[in-house]
Parts: sequence; C-alpha cells; structure tokens
Amino acid sequence: TNISTGTGASGAGIPRVTVANDSNIQATQSGAWTITLIPATSGGLTTYKLISSATTNAATVKASAGQLYNVQAFNVASTNAYLKLYNLAANPTVGTSVPVNTWLIPPNNSGFIIEIGNGLSLGTGIAISIQGGITDADTTAIALSQVVVNLQFK
Repeated sequence: TNISTGTGASGAGIPRVTVANDSNIQATQSGAWTITLIPATSGGLTTYKLISSATTNAATVKASAGQLYNVQAFNVASTNAYLKLYNLAANPTVGTSVPVNTWLIPPNNSGFIIEIGNGLSLGTGIAISIQGGITDADTTAIALSQVVVNLQFK
C-alpha cells in the first residue's frame, strides 16, 4: 500500500489525514487500554538525600521552581521529628520562614512515604528543614543521624 506524503503543512514525508468536517475523531477500543512504559536512562526524577545533623537541617533542595513527586522520611529516635517543606530558592530561616507543608516523622524506627502523582508545584524553589517541634516558629535541633529524608523532584 502506498501512502501519499508531502501534502500536509508539515512538509515532505509527513502523512496527511483529511477529515471531512470539523468533527472530533473518536478512538474506540473494546476491552482495556494497554499502556507500555518505556524505560529511559535520562529525563527521570532527581533524587535528594539528607541524613540529619545535630541542627535544624535547613537545606536547599532545588534553587529554582520545581515539582515534588515523592517524600520518604524515617526516624530512629524515641522522639518525634518534623519535616518542613518551603517554597524557597535558598535555605529557610528556621523559626521565621513559613513552611508550605509540615509532616510528622514518627519515632522508634518509623516513618512515611508520600507519592504525589502529578507533583506538588513549588514556583520559587524547594527547601526543607527538620526540627523537633511542630510549630512554624520551632527551632529545636534534632540529633545526629536521627532522621533520613529522601526526595524525588523535577
């Protein structure tokens, strides 16, 4: 079968499909749609890891706008810790900067994993801190190697 090409606006070699009117073309399928993911060695998410210091662990994850897709945090101590997320392009000023999210990292070898399918959009940047108290004004340092945080972002 010969395919006529070169008659579309995109140039030679591009097949043209002619629709008789301005109607939508509907795709139909009997049964389930099948989608196949194709592995790639580039274009994926960037990973960030922080093992806590004996501080409030203020850190810049990305110094420009981004999207957060995955948060993993685990706490080996017997006290709560709190992971705070900021829409900042630099380290937050812990106790003064206002976080957009605060997550409890439970004690005693516990933690959490959060998947954000479409990503959480942060228009300025991605920054974090980890403290011992829940309030935005808290400046309580946590212990050395108490918490590990892993983030996946773009």
